Amino acid sequence: MKHFIVCVVIIGMCFLHSISISSFSSKEELKVLQASSAEIKQFVFENTHFLKDESACQSIKFFWSFSNFRSRLEKAIAASQRCFFSESFFVEPYGYKMRLTICPDGPPEINFHLSVYAQLLRGRNDDQLVWPFQQKVVFTLVDQQDNTSKTKNIRKALTPTRKGMPRCQQLKFARPSKSHDVNNDVFGIHRFISHLDLKKRRYVRDDTILIQFEVYPPLCD
Repeated sequence: MKHFIVCVVIIGMCFLHSISISSFSSKEELKVLQASSAEIKQFVFENTHFLKDESACQSIKFFWSFSNFRSRLEKAIAASQRCFFSESFFVEPYGYKMRLTICPDGPPEINFHLSVYAQLLRGRNDDQLVWPFQQKVVFTLVDQQDNTSKTKNIRKALTPTRKGMPRCQQLKFARPSKSHDVNNDVFGIHRFISHLDLKKRRYVRDDTILIQFEVYPPLCD
C-alpha cells in the first residue's frame, strides 16, 4: 500500500492529511485525489480551530450605502417594491458569492421594521467550498454621527445551524443550484430595527443608510 501526504497551508500553518493509494498507476492516483477532494475540504474546515486567534478570526467586511431611503421606504409601504438588492460580491477572491437584501418595511407579515438579509449565489468557486454554508455573519447598521465616540451602531449576528431546522430553512445554506429561488432563498434578521428607532439617531443621513456585513472564518465565535 502506497501512502502520500497532502499538505494544506492556511495562514502559514500546514495540516497533514494521509491518503492511501493501492496502485502506482498515475491514473489511479488521479482518481483517488479526485475522490478525496471533498474529504480534504472538510478536513481543512474542521481543523481551522487551530488558528482561532485574533488574526485568524478577523471578519471579511462588505459595506452597502443604501441611498434614496425615503422614496424606497414609500415604495415598500405601498408594496410596489418591498425589497432591494445589493450588487453581488465574493467573500475573499476564492470565497462564497453573495448579495444583501434590504426590505425597508419588512416582509408582508412584519411591517414597521427594516429587515436585512444575505443570500448565497452561484459562483465560480463553488466546487472548492464547503457546503452547506456554516459561517457566522453579522449585520451592522452604522450610526452616522459626526462624533464617533457617541455612535450607537445596531449590530446583530446570525450563525447557521442545521439541528432541528426545517428543510426549507436548510436549503438557504445549501449550495445554490439552477433551480433555487433567487428572490426567496435569503437568511437574516426580520426585525432588524423598527421605524421608530430608526428616527432616534443618525441612522439615516443625507437620505442614506449604511449597512456593514461581516463574514467570519469557520468556527469563530
